[in-house]
Amino acid sequence: MRPVYPKAVVHILFSDESGSPKPPDKVQTGDLFVLGGAIIPEEVWHSVNRSMKTLQDEYEAPGELKWRHFFNRSGDSPLSHLTPARKDEMREKLYNVITSTKSIRLLAVVVDQPRAYALPGVNCLDDIYQRAYKVLCERFQYFLQDMQRASGVSINGMIVMDNRGPRDDRLLQDFHSALVNGDGANLSTYNNFVEGLFIAPSHHSVGIQLADMVGGAVYRAETKGDRRFLDPLLPSFRQSPEGRVDGYGIARVPHGR
Repeated sequence: MRPVYPKAVVHILFSDESGSPKPPDKVQTGDLFVLGGAIIPEEVWHSVNRSMKTLQDEYEAPGELKWRHFFNRSGDSPLSHLTPARKDEMREKLYNVITSTKSIRLLAVVVDQPRAYALPGVNCLDDIYQRAYKVLCERFQYFLQDMQRASGVSINGMIVMDNRGPRDDRLLQDFHSALVNGDGANLSTYNNFVEGLFIAPSHHSVGIQLADMVGGAVYRAETKGDRRFLDPLLPSFRQSPEGRVDGYGIARVPHGR
């Protein structure tokens, strides 16, 4: 009789940005940058993909779904044929794809850019992006550790980011490699990661499109004080045992509010 082994599950963190890193001579008070993330276990990815396709068919909205499409009134948006009420309805159902799939967990990193430039080693917009990415990786690793400890089976993870251009993609992949394969503490910090960083165009990735919707909701809440879109998603964010999201599912650079 062949032995039966516990199933090792791979969790995929898809991530996209909201706002843009700025050089230090252009940054102003209140300038924020957000990396949003959606952690989707491999075993539910196909179900999520089908739900997204069904939703697009229902609203006759083929192609890429982006946060800005729900606010853009120009003709180049795949949602331009929808009324504002129909857009709100579709967005609510889109978020329900996330919240109804209990194994999906969300992450976000909010960077206060003027304050981040006061940190040691943060001197240019590349440093801003990499600092946000490092914090995102840390929160993802903590999540994988917690899942492995609770389940008793191996839980590994990989990261898929939206493409930003050849130079930026190469820099981030090199940074990821140095982060994960570095000496000392870094070597053991990310021991649940597999492979390197994957880059994909968002219009080919359902996961990145969901991450964009997460990042957009966090960015709007932080910059406009408009929490209509974030609050319904909060139960899906990584939380502390006491149910705290800030610092666990939503991290900040610098640390603290």
